[in-house]
Amino acid sequence: MARIKLENDEISVEIDELGAQMVSLVDKKTGKEYMWCADPKFWGKCSPVLFPFVGRCINKEYSYRGKTYQMTPHGFASDSVFSVSGCTKESATFTLKDTEETLKVYPFKFNLDITFSISGRSVKADFKVKNETGDEMYFMLGAHPGFVCPINEGERRRDCFVLFHDKDEIVSRGVDLEQGLVNEVYTVFELKDGYLPISDNLFDGDALVMENQGINKVSLAGADRKPYVTMTMDAPVYGIWSCFEPGTPYVCIEPWLGRCDRLGSDGVLQNRDFVNRLEKDEEFNTSYLIEI
Repeated sequence: MARIKLENDEISVEIDELGAQMVSLVDKKTGKEYMWCADPKFWGKCSPVLFPFVGRCINKEYSYRGKTYQMTPHGFASDSVFSVSGCTKESATFTLKDTEETLKVYPFKFNLDITFSISGRSVKADFKVKNETGDEMYFMLGAHPGFVCPINEGERRRDCFVLFHDKDEIVSRGVDLEQGLVNEVYTVFELKDGYLPISDNLFDGDALVMENQGINKVSLAGADRKPYVTMTMDAPVYGIWSCFEPGTPYVCIEPWLGRCDRLGSDGVLQNRDFVNRLEKDEEFNTSYLIEI
């Protein structure tokens, strides 16, 4: 698949047509790469778009109006080829539409546009979801960018921090490791000036999942506690994730408009926590900003 390159005097960005996945974000002055390189030894993706689901379905399936559908974790967008339009030196729009194949697993006609644009040392992604099914539509949407961590030479991931701006604590909801669904176990993390150390054991229980905590800005920082990448997005759920192995060299900051099922949920799409509903012909818009 082709990659689209955007650049200005400060940064260069590459987005793959496969999944509309940002695969590179380089500081042109230092030559540093900020995006995870998709090494399959740890995790074979860089920044997948999560659509039309976020996370796993209970029993790997869901139901809508009495019919049962199979769905892979995080939906199908990350494995779909997007078309490209409106491409300039500093912006490009990627579009995904329903097909005969998507309708077999997701019974809605839709149009998903993602416009990437750069300015200074920042990348903005604007999302537009349009319901084209002629009836109501339910969906989830999320971002899953993986960033190099550590970014500084001579450091390890355990030397770094996640910075939750303006927060004294966060509460993470537990994940059942066997089924990949959230449970009713909650862990409170006390923060000092918003900083959470990335210990070797932080991800032993899978992702940290924070719900309805007013989080909209999260950074990664090195041992010096200076943020080197910041992600901003209004979303009801945030995930922080990395492979549990101590030597893993990346961390993902994940704003979600949706979430995996709960243990014991009924699997009905309309009842899923944090699901979004659109009326006929209605549109939904949101965006995120990444700054280095």
